[in-house]
Amino acid sequence: MNGRNMEQNAAAMTATRHLREFGFTGWHLRLRKGQRPANEAVTNDSERIERQVVQADQSAAESFAIGDDSTVFLMMGKPRPEPGDGLVALTRYWLIEDVSIMHSGGNDSIYALLCV
Repeated sequence: MNGRNMEQNAAAMTATRHLREFGFTGWHLRLRKGQRPANEAVTNDSERIERQVVQADQSAAESFAIGDDSTVFLMMGKPRPEPGDGLVALTRYWLIEDVSIMHSGGNDSIYALLCV
């Protein structure tokens, strides 16, 4: 990631560094129409996308209402995750409850995900 927008967005630069240096592979499970929530048993190859993710602290998205049973992940790239999608990360299935765009930039977009 480089360019003018990134130079002005220190949070996005930090998130990119964390994703590249500490990130791990997870499965983003796209929500199928009429199927809630998304889970591995109901997804096919087009709905199950390998993504680079990293667990973050609450400060990654201050607008989230963090609970004891929730966590925040950062994710980069397309497609945009949506509430109701699933995430398989850290040997656990997570339901994406809320999404915040940290940096908008096409394939370089960075999202903060509140997962329960």
